[in-house]
Amino acid sequence: MQITKKRIINDNDRRGAPGSFIELSRGKINYDIAGPEEGILTVFLNGLSTPFYIWDKNFYPLTASGFRVLRYDYFGRGYCDRPEKIAYDFQLYEEQFLEMVEKFAGKAPVNLVGLSMGGLLSVWLTARHPDIVQKLCLVDPVGFYFKLNWLAKAMLSPKVVGLLGPVFGDAVVLKGVERDFYNKKLFPQYRDKFKPQLKFTGYTHAVTSSILNLFTVDSYDSYKRVADSKIPVLLIWGKKDKTLPFKHHKEVLAALPDAQFAAIDGAGHLPNYEQPEVVNGLLEEFLSR
Repeated sequence: MQITKKRIINDNDRRGAPGSFIELSRGKINYDIAGPEEGILTVFLNGLSTPFYIWDKNFYPLTASGFRVLRYDYFGRGYCDRPEKIAYDFQLYEEQFLEMVEKFAGKAPVNLVGLSMGGLLSVWLTARHPDIVQKLCLVDPVGFYFKLNWLAKAMLSPKVVGLLGPVFGDAVVLKGVERDFYNKKLFPQYRDKFKPQLKFTGYTHAVTSSILNLFTVDSYDSYKRVADSKIPVLLIWGKKDKTLPFKHHKEVLAALPDAQFAAIDGAGHLPNYEQPEVVNGLLEEFLSR
């Protein structure tokens, strides 16, 4: 197996990158914002591994329709800084989210649209900050928690990832990303945008640390607190999802009984990318109501 050599990201790497950059307390973040400034800000939160281009087919149509939308990359992904000697846990993502919201929305409430891990984060953030969330949309969200056995936890540990990541990491990540698709014809163009971030150190640590620190935490209480808050919720799920199978929508709806639900035909784990016209219509209707 060939060992993949990584390097530390720098400002030269960021030249020509999409969007803009902002300095937060933990480092530089890549973001994109558009739409009329007087509108309520809608924040898109990405999944575990993909930069904000995952929202390309939603960001531009919604801003063209008059919505103000912010999307940004998490630390460790895309062209963002990659602090390695930290845990990628709920507190880190909360800190990043609150800093971004303060800079672009001030004290005004925002709408959240979270995909997969971004759905889990959206629930966690809404449960703790119901005063700043007006509406919540979850797209194939991570549910309450994953039960990882001792071997899985060992394989995701920093020591093992440091040893095996340079050899197997990129191939494993790309295989997992391909699994997200129902329509495989869309994958090559998606993969070509995905791969540049793999050149830089810190990506594998960010992803594996996130799995260990977010996916293994029981978030049922957060879901219930969102339900009790009576904040409007829209739940969207791709019927052909292999990453988080469609049947899991039932446990999420059990925790969020008042949520509006939409099942998306012809879509896997990324219905917003595979069926954007359908999802955009749902988002526009929900956010305008």
